[in-house]
Amino acid sequence: MIPSKALPLYEKSLFTIAALLTLGSLLVGWLTYNYYWFALPFAFLFLYITLADIKFAFYLLLFCLPLSIEFSFTSSLGTDLPTEPLMIGLMLVFIVSWMSNKKLITKEFLSHPLFFLLSLHFLWIIIAVIYSSNHLVSVKYLLAKTWYLVVFVFLGSLVLSELKDFKKAFWCIFIPTMATIFYTLARHSQKGFSFADVNTMMEPFYRNHVAYAAFVAQMIPLTWLAIGWYKKKPNIRLILIASLIVILVAVYFSYTRSSWLSVIAIIPCAFLIKHRLLGKSLLLGAVLIISGVFYMGYQNRYLYYAPNFDETIMHEDLESHLSATYNMEDISSGERVFRWIAGFRMWEANPVVGYGPGNFNNFYKPFAVSSYATFVSRNPERSTVHNYFLLLLIEQGIIGLIIFSIFTGALLLYGQHIYHQLHDIQLRRFAMALTLTLIVIYVNTFLSDLIETDKVGTLYFLIVAMLINLDIKSRKEVVS
Repeated sequence: MIPSKALPLYEKSLFTIAALLTLGSLLVGWLTYNYYWFALPFAFLFLYITLADIKFAFYLLLFCLPLSIEFSFTSSLGTDLPTEPLMIGLMLVFIVSWMSNKKLITKEFLSHPLFFLLSLHFLWIIIAVIYSSNHLVSVKYLLAKTWYLVVFVFLGSLVLSELKDFKKAFWCIFIPTMATIFYTLARHSQKGFSFADVNTMMEPFYRNHVAYAAFVAQMIPLTWLAIGWYKKKPNIRLILIASLIVILVAVYFSYTRSSWLSVIAIIPCAFLIKHRLLGKSLLLGAVLIISGVFYMGYQNRYLYYAPNFDETIMHEDLESHLSATYNMEDISSGERVFRWIAGFRMWEANPVVGYGPGNFNNFYKPFAVSSYATFVSRNPERSTVHNYFLLLLIEQGIIGLIIFSIFTGALLLYGQHIYHQLHDIQLRRFAMALTLTLIVIYVNTFLSDLIETDKVGTLYFLIVAMLINLDIKSRKEVVS
């Protein structure tokens, strides 16, 4: 990587340029009333930090992750601040570093089966973009996917190559995450932890209660892992145990059913991993899902289950919400089914390459079935189909879904394999925690589309990189 003393001869010039840049940007911003200019000195500072110590910049990005906010420049152009600009900066610096030193990424990493499948997934995204029904939207998606993969798979594999490095990364994410949890719980407590008010309590750090709950739930296996690091430091261990309880409370008061399910899944999935049963369970789950889809689709059988529009409402208390969910009279459940049906009908119209990444919202309404419509079906917030696998089927076609499904199965099975292959107890717990975190993410993705967001996607691709590193390490253990 770039050495920490790479620019000693230029420090005076850099500070002079920084001072002039700061004064100039402040002056231009003041004269034009365009206050975006005020961010220019901070961008320059980050560039300097990145060039001087790219590891520090990477940890800074992780620290900013729970605190990032969505910012819209226009109705069609937005970003996550400060994380997305940081990702772009790190990507550019890393690419320059890699071009000057091809040995940064080892041949073992580049030849790993998981990396091959991830590359195949990315290659198909490029093909789907070429055949996209709206190229502008799909190209923006492709660019974002590129800096996620470069920063969190390539650079992440280098920065977090050892468990001690991940410990630093954990605290960088954990501390600000707990701050946002206490902030949310404090605001929510003023409303009596009302179910009706939950969706805005985590603003501006999370878009809604689903994004908040999914991100917080990811921290449960990782916090469990961290508790085991500090057996000889009872004070830190006690803080982590108390924090784990707070995280569980936060997930509960998020009132998010998918995150509840993801937390419940942790213990049985840990059992399956320990007894090498995860593969059979995944196969059984896939058979049940495919069978259910064929059953509902055969001769349009799903039409017999259409809800009563007048009874499909938003409930303001948790008990009514859960009862309505069971009876398919809850607004969010009804709206999900409404979009799922539209999504499958879209896929039938364009089965091979799909409509292009990011294009569900632009094309789904003509395929919707009016008998499943709810009063929120106008979808002013432009949310997507609420199932990541179905979203891939719609936007990248059947081949895109098959590639990602194979990658998913391989990722989870490698997690199980690595757990049993490693001899070091700490590394085994590390592999287990990473795999369980993936399971939390995947359970949430069945009812949402969060892998493309900075808070969930970041950890997802970091885990991919770390599992590849762990597998390479486990192979070396076997050889030795």
